[in-house]
This record gives sequence, structure tokens and C-alpha cells, in this order.
Amino acid sequence: MKTVNSLPCLKTIDSESARINIETNKSTTLLNSGDQACVKSQFDAEKTWIERFITVRHCIKFVASKLLPDKCYCGRWLHDHSNFNNTLPRVRAWRAELCTERVVCKSYGFVEFQGTGRIHKAPFCRISHDTLDSILWQLFEKEWQLSRPQLIISVHGGLRDFNLQSKLKPVLRDGLCKAAETAGAWIITSGLNTGVSKEVGTSLKQLNSINKKICLIGIAPWGVLDQIDSLDFPGCSAKYFSRRGCTGTLNSRHSYFLLTDNGTIGRYGSDIVVRRSFERHLRSQNFSEKGKSQVPSVCLIIEGGHSVVRTILNYVTETPPVSVVVADGSGRAADIISFMHRYYDDSVPNGLHQRIREQLLVTIETVFSVTSLQAESIYSDICQIMNHREFIFIYRLGESSSFDLTILSALLASCSSSPADLFRMAMAWDRPDIAETKIFRTALKWDPQDLEDVMFEALTSDHVEFVKLLLNNISDMQEFLTITRLEQMYNVDSGSHNMLPLLAKSFLTISAQKRRITLADVGYVIEKLMGGSYRSTYCRRRFRPFYRHSCSINVSFLLSTNFLNFIYSRVLWLTTCWYLRLDLLHCKSIISKLGNAVQGSPI
Repeated sequence: MKTVNSLPCLKTIDSESARINIETNKSTTLLNSGDQACVKSQFDAEKTWIERFITVRHCIKFVASKLLPDKCYCGRWLHDHSNFNNTLPRVRAWRAELCTERVVCKSYGFVEFQGTGRIHKAPFCRISHDTLDSILWQLFEKEWQLSRPQLIISVHGGLRDFNLQSKLKPVLRDGLCKAAETAGAWIITSGLNTGVSKEVGTSLKQLNSINKKICLIGIAPWGVLDQIDSLDFPGCSAKYFSRRGCTGTLNSRHSYFLLTDNGTIGRYGSDIVVRRSFERHLRSQNFSEKGKSQVPSVCLIIEGGHSVVRTILNYVTETPPVSVVVADGSGRAADIISFMHRYYDDSVPNGLHQRIREQLLVTIETVFSVTSLQAESIYSDICQIMNHREFIFIYRLGESSSFDLTILSALLASCSSSPADLFRMAMAWDRPDIAETKIFRTALKWDPQDLEDVMFEALTSDHVEFVKLLLNNISDMQEFLTITRLEQMYNVDSGSHNMLPLLAKSFLTISAQKRRITLADVGYVIEKLMGGSYRSTYCRRRFRPFYRHSCSINVSFLLSTNFLNFIYSRVLWLTTCWYLRLDLLHCKSIISKLGNAVQGSPI
């Protein structure tokens, strides 16, 4: 009897069971990884947009201060470094890139200011100092629902409180209010309740009292703020007390806050980097509808320390340069820049005569409390600024006409926009004198279509003086007043000045009131107003072929086909008096300018 060897069979069974175990382990691993991915995706879905895209900085490397061995260079004590990492390589100097780590932002929401006598909430967000500018723009656009800026006004000056001249303060206040009322204007400050940002907030107080929407953005360093414990929660509505005289308190008049964080406590500087980069990003965007122009920007200097001198130099040496408006008489840096702008001479070595230069160096040492070597460096920066003084605009009380005119002149000088955009800017500020001197008297090339567009906007926005300017510069007004454009003017929403919708509501049917008003509707309303004694040309059958080809047929062509001068005068009366509220003499002058076809008309 033969003995059966069972070892190969056992070996085969063992290998098969091992294979099954391996496959089972693989499937279990895949299931676990799938569950982890599902949990991770669910966790990411629960995060807000800010938590997914914005980070902050935490110090993880203790670098002892020279004066206090138990205190890190970041400003925190040794026991405050709970996430201290000893595995990091040793460094000689503290740097945010090497000694900090990125952490998900958990400090955002609304600041609810207390003790201000009014209810005011402002969105805020803590951000890292190296956050991408595109991410910041998405924060404003998507999270805070801000429309794109049409004007950027960056205000710089002293961080501490200062006293303005009694005559200068109302002038600056009125100029800032005029700038803030501009449609789409963004005003950017440090956001603190001291110094120039406090003065800006106080100046715009009257606009807040009449419920005018302004966009006042504060970019402040997180590390110097007071009451940061109340702000360090996600999606919170933090109650915040805006204390007077405290250098680390937010100003209650601002609309939005970006709180920059580079991992330090009690140190300034992170806000300057973010502010400069973000403003450059905003200026570089083509925000015009035609994509040809950039956002106009201007810098305002009110008072200020020696760091403001470097700020001015950065602005005028940008590509393209940014104009700077300096308020003479506000103090310190502003007065020194104003003095140099008046007496600087290119033909003289170092820009000033030796005796005046020595006196100015002594003044710089006294005003800024710096050494003689530092005063020489500041003077060198001022001389570099004077090499670009065509972008420096000085407002002097008693010499300049108005502060808002100085701001607008600076904007037009550095703006690379099209003439139409410059004209719209002057129209928004209601300064036809600037439009005449800076736009039409210069060698700017106008696109004929742009002239017609701004003429339409001037008519519908009730700017009579700008219409007069355009009447002298549009070559052929007969080509301007087409049937299509005439209907657009009837249908534009110009508030209480447009009486046609009210008349149409009285005479037209309900179905006709809901659709776009046509010239036939206009003719029907005129017939009703005349009491049935007149039949409008717009309601006649012979008018229909011309109306079907309205894109190429204008009103003057219809007049040449023996249409009644009466209806033409009535149409022009509706499109001028109802929109512009002109007197009878000016109305007739526009009619004669358009077609010279209304002689002896019934108006």
C-alpha cells in the first residue's frame, strides 16, 4: 500500500488562503481609504469659502529676543508657543517664511461696534500677509458682494492723532465726501481709530447719517489690534468697543476690514505689504466694459511720518505711476513734500541751495526725530520723488480752488483711460470745467461711437452743461438722434424727471404698460393729450416701413420726407425738457442744432 504524500496539497491550500487574505486586506484597505476620502470630502464641504481658501500665520519656531531671552521675536512669550517645533533647523534671525506655519482661518465674521450711538456691522477677515491678490478679490466680490471699483483713493498719513488747522479741516472733509460720493469709489485706509484713518472716518460721518452707501476699506495689522480675543471665532458677530486714543482700535466708520497677519504681535508692517500689492492688483485690472482702461487711482497724503515719504516714492515710481495729492498745512511729511515741490530746482546740485538744504535737514531731524544720517536718507528719497513731480499735486489753502478739483486733476493726469472714461469721471464729479480744459482742449482722439454714448448718458442723467460741451464737439447730430436711440431715451429710468411712464400708465392698456415703450405708444399718448384733435405720424400706416428699418433711419431723414414739423417739435420737447428741464430758449437752440428744421414750430 502506497503512502500518499499530503504536503503538496497542504502547501497549495496555505498559498490559496494567503492569497485570499491578501485580497481581503487590499479590499479592506481600499474601503477604508474610500471612507476616509468620503469623510474628507464631507468635511471640506462643511467648510466655508474663507476656511478653504484663506489661511493665517502661527509662530512655531522660538527665536529669543536680544533684550528678553524668554520672549520670541514674534512678540509672544515662550509659554505662549504651544505648537513649538524643535525639529526645525536653527535660524539666526526670525522670518515669517521660516518660523511660521499656515493655519486655516478661523477669525472672520462681522464687527458689531458698541457705544457709537448707532447700529453698525462691518465684515472682517483675518488673512495671511502673503495671501494671493486674486483670492482677496474673490473675497470682496463673492463673499462680501462688492461690485468692481471705478475709482481707488488710498489715504496715507500719520498713525497717531494730530490736529488739523481749523480752516483746512472742513475743506478736506468736503473733498473727501465728494470723492466718496463718486459711483464705485473705494477709499482705503489703515482702518484704525487714530491718525488719518480716524479723520477720514469722521469726515465721512455725514454721509453715513443720510444713509449714503460708501465703501471705506480698512487694512490693519492683526498683531497690534485691541480686543482680538473677541474676533478670534469663525463666522462670529463680535461686539467691539471703539476706544478713543487707543492705537490698536478699529474705526467704527469703516465698511470692511482686512486684518493682515504675519505671525507677529505688536508689530506694524504686514498691512503695508498687503495694501500695496492689493492696490496694484486692482489697478491692473481692465474694468472698463470695452476692456481698454484700467481703474483710476490716486493717493492722498495728510500729515504723516518719515515712512510716508517712502510710500510716496513707491507710488510715483509704479508702472504706470500713481498721482499723489498732498495737503499742505496738515503737518510733518506733507509740509516737507510741499516745501520741496515749490523750491526744488533741477539746475542746482541736490535740488536746493546749500543753506536751504542744511535748514531742511535740521527740520527733518526735528520733525521725524531721526539722526542726521537718517535725515540724509530721507532727503535722498524726497529728491527722487521730485524727479517725478509731474505726478505730485499740492493743495494749498487759499491758492488752489478746491480740494476735490485737485483730486480730480490728479486722477486725469495719471489715468490711462479713454477720453470717454475721463469724461464720465468728470461727469460723476459734476465738473464741466475740467472736462473742457483737460479733455476737449487736449489732443485726445475720440471714437465717434464714444461721443454718441457719452451724449446719451449726459442727456439721460440730466447734465445740462456737459450736453452743451458735447453739442460743440459732435460733428453730425443728425446721425445721433436715430429712432432706436430715441426709444432708448424714452425707456430709460431717470427717476421722477421722466413723466412718460406716468402718462403711459394713464392712457395705455395694462398689457402695453408691461412691455417696452415704442414710438407708436408715444404717438398714442400725444393724441390723447391733444384731445383727439391731432393724429400722430407715429400711428400712421406710412410710418411703419421706416420704423422697421429704424437701425439705419434717423429722425432728420423722416423730416426730409415731409413729415409734420409739429410732431418733430413735440418729440424733441419730450426728449429734452422732460430729461433736462431746460428753459424754452435752450430747448429751441438744441432743436436748431439737431436739424435746423423747426422754424415757426408750435413750441
